[in-house]
Amino acid sequence: MLEYFLMFKKLQIIFCFLFLGCLQTAKAIEYKINPTHSNINFMVAHFGKGQVKGQFRLFSGSLDYEPNNLKNAKTEAQIDSSSIYTGISLRDGRLRSPQFLNTQKHPQITFVSTEIQPKNQNEFIILGNLTINGVTRLVKLNSKLIKTSADQKSVLFKANTSLKRKDFGLVWNDLVEAGNLMGDDIKVYLEIEGKTD
Repeated sequence: MLEYFLMFKKLQIIFCFLFLGCLQTAKAIEYKINPTHSNINFMVAHFGKGQVKGQFRLFSGSLDYEPNNLKNAKTEAQIDSSSIYTGISLRDGRLRSPQFLNTQKHPQITFVSTEIQPKNQNEFIILGNLTINGVTRLVKLNSKLIKTSADQKSVLFKANTSLKRKDFGLVWNDLVEAGNLMGDDIKVYLEIEGKTD
């Protein structure tokens, strides 16, 4: 009986080492944002009825993602604030000016995740600190994993959120604000492809 007991304990110890070894090899994969196949778009109300749509054209970032374990994912992004584009050069110039984004003083918009809250296997909420115009606010991104390549060398995510521009000090002159010519709510839509090096 003693021999069987000792053999059983040895098997337990071996199994534990094997199990821990498997856990150590299941490391997160670091993906870099592929700007060629990624988009950062936004939309804001104009004159109370219409919509102004725009995008940021220059950005970078990374995503640490462990397959089948979204909770441990981490992400961060840097956006060139001067790359804002709405299709009208005069308006884009005003958006870059000290009256609004002040891109010379604040050349980057940054996001750093603080927590991932999985909803199901593919849907999750990303909480993180977003800094615009030198002001940092905690925001929530409603996110979804769309696809992972078979070799796990690329992933595709989509996300959306709603921001209050005044929370970041993005205020036009008194005439525009008093006339409600520009909405306070900014809808943001992201489509991000990550690729390994």
